Amino acid sequence: EMYRVALSEIDIAVLPVSTEDRITRSWLRILEFAAAGVPVIGSTTAESYVLTQAGLPMWNVESNHRQWVKALRAVLSYDDIELKYFAQANRE
Repeated sequence: EMYRVALSEIDIAVLPVSTEDRITRSWLRILEFAAAGVPVIGSTTAESYVLTQAGLPMWNVESNHRQWVKALRAVLSYDDIELKYFAQANRE
């Protein structure tokens, strides 16, 4: 229960994925944060693309510095209410 409460305090999850982690863990973390209603900025993988298409609150980012900066700026331009609405609307 404490873990779920801790997750609910997170505004945005930032999940860069290394090459070694791409298949093994990336999609599990995305699901975990999405279930808690936390929007995710994450590396583009085949799994993350499918999860985004399924409606999970996620921005897929290519593995270069400029794309990460652009995604972070875009997400930070939302206010707290907009972010929570985005995450909650895609939970069901």
